Amino acid sequence: MLYFKPIFFAVLKVLIITFICSLFTKSKIIKEEQLESFSTVLIYLFLPCLILSNILTNFYPDSFKNWYILPLGGIGIFLIPFFLSNLIFLKKNDKNYLIALSTIQNAGYLILPIGWFLFPENPHTFTMYVLLFVLSASPILWSIGYFLMTQRNFSKFTFINSFKNPPFIANIFSLFLVFTGIREKLPEFFFQIVGFLAKPAIPLALFILGARLSLLNLKGRGKFYDALKVVLIKMVLTPLVVLIILKTTKIINDHLMKTIFILEASSPPAVGLIIQATAKRTYTDKIGFIILICYISSIFLMPLWLSLLF
Repeated sequence: MLYFKPIFFAVLKVLIITFICSLFTKSKIIKEEQLESFSTVLIYLFLPCLILSNILTNFYPDSFKNWYILPLGGIGIFLIPFFLSNLIFLKKNDKNYLIALSTIQNAGYLILPIGWFLFPENPHTFTMYVLLFVLSASPILWSIGYFLMTQRNFSKFTFINSFKNPPFIANIFSLFLVFTGIREKLPEFFFQIVGFLAKPAIPLALFILGARLSLLNLKGRGKFYDALKVVLIKMVLTPLVVLIILKTTKIINDHLMKTIFILEASSPPAVGLIIQATAKRTYTDKIGFIILICYISSIFLMPLWLSLLF
């Protein structure tokens, strides 16, 4: 438990910043339509630039031969709670949104700033690891997550569209530039421009996280039991399984990679699920309270699991 205090304060700092940001929408200084514009700029410009800048600057496959474990781990950390939630919620269609909340975590918006507070001496390597993890987590959010939250048929069209989001494309494009050797031929001013545009990404992501949380409908009643089940699956059982795997096997020896897997396994639900529910007007009266409980729980559970790892 030696590491609990620094990890706790790292998570707490991020959530305090998130709360401060939420006041801008609560007080109507920032309106919901303006928030959509901020989200669009983040997703289409700043976040892709963060990915390009970080991967092109820090990712060297020859010195990081096990990089593929991160995107594969993203699939694994989805499958563990997906299996557990289907057992607990018994595949009831009216509980699909609970399966989504239990399985699809906030893989980037919350984890990235936590890493910047945890590893201030080397945040760029942490960021690179998270971005490689998100390579698989992002399509899962916008395909399976979208299906579970909206009750739409899971079609080939939905699956293909999930790969068209700008951060995923930026990730693939970055890896293409690295593995083809084109990166070495890019002019210095390209890196300077992309690096400059990458800087607002994490602060803006935190702002949007806080704003989205502030817009949640918290009037849903009788949802405390469901909230406890979501917390149990996503933030207790899933990190427990991941912790056992990391402790009993030698699949991963990288300290930083282990840290990311535990943080991802214990992370609360994704912001994208909030966007999906709000856009389609589905379950907005039900998910607000559950998500709030999850984010409050994360203040204690994320530091707990990470401190148990080391």
